[in-house]
Amino acid sequence: MSSASICTLHEVILHEVTLCVGACGAVGARTRNDDHYLVGPFVDQEAPLQLQLSLGSRHAVQGGFLCAVADGMGGYEGGAFASRVLLETLAAFSSFSPDGEGSPAAIRERVEKGIEMARSALAAQIRRDPNLAQAGSTLAGLIITPGGLALPFHLGDSRILRAGAGFLRALTIDHAPLAAEVAAGRLDEAQAAASPHSSQVSRSFGAQVSGELEWGEPLQIAPGDTFLLLTDGCHGLGRGLSQAELRELVASFESEEAQRELQHEAQHALALARQIIERAVSKDGSDNATVVVLQVQATPQHATPQQTTPQQTTPQQTTPPVADQSAPVDSLLAEPATTQPLADLDLPDLDPFST
Repeated sequence: MSSASICTLHEVILHEVTLCVGACGAVGARTRNDDHYLVGPFVDQEAPLQLQLSLGSRHAVQGGFLCAVADGMGGYEGGAFASRVLLETLAAFSSFSPDGEGSPAAIRERVEKGIEMARSALAAQIRRDPNLAQAGSTLAGLIITPGGLALPFHLGDSRILRAGAGFLRALTIDHAPLAAEVAAGRLDEAQAAASPHSSQVSRSFGAQVSGELEWGEPLQIAPGDTFLLLTDGCHGLGRGLSQAELRELVASFESEEAQRELQHEAQHALALARQIIERAVSKDGSDNATVVVLQVQATPQHATPQQTTPQQTTPQQTTPPVADQSAPVDSLLAEPATTQPLADLDLPDLDPFST
């Protein structure tokens, strides 16, 4: 499902932890965008999206809450198709969660089954259109379970980082030959970036290069955590922003002054996402750049169901919209659409096999 030009803000205060998400992307110097991002049920490319929900809301319980980025590969239209079909299929699988299937093991099984279904869909399309034979995609995803665990997973060179209390550390190591050399200390990043093989990956989603999905260690989330999911145009080997630059940028948004300037936590997440895109494209811009920012916030003690769902709302609008006060950074980013509650959106059935 595409959520073109949708910008959503949703708040259901049920538990003590609130998830605030911002996502956006940019084409950069490329002629087309092969990246996609996934936030809950939404799959898109460049449209800014912001979302806020309680860990206990109906959109997060049972199956957990899923975010991901995917960087398409293969030229022609193959890259964009591969990244889209992959994330749309994962969105469909993550939205279907019968009672009793919210354990980490069940969630992992469902994600891996979704990836296999996406492979089948991609293979079927390649048989119909040989021009898509090289189609593939990287993947970096994060699921927040109902119990408050973060489950990271990835394929290829899209990355996940975790920040909080002044630190920033990588949760993934690229599936790439040169990444292994850098990790072993045999090459530094500058040497690896200068190699003609710097963009090669050893695992991906696709028909040509494949590999087993890698799961990271489960992490207990806590208020103050920030997770960054980035394609390599934002943060890659010789591309986008360095880890030190990302650390500095995240820290600047954690300051009290920055917190005061933004009226709502979800605006904070989107503002950080936009700054990452703006700076990555300004510094490099040679590739598509996509980011999802997921922040864990303590639910304000004064926020009660009566305050977040006033009696004056109509029966169709059980959760009041919060106006989007954030302004676009520049022409790289599309204007957000009018915000509305997630529950009020008309979400069509997700069909991962549509072309």
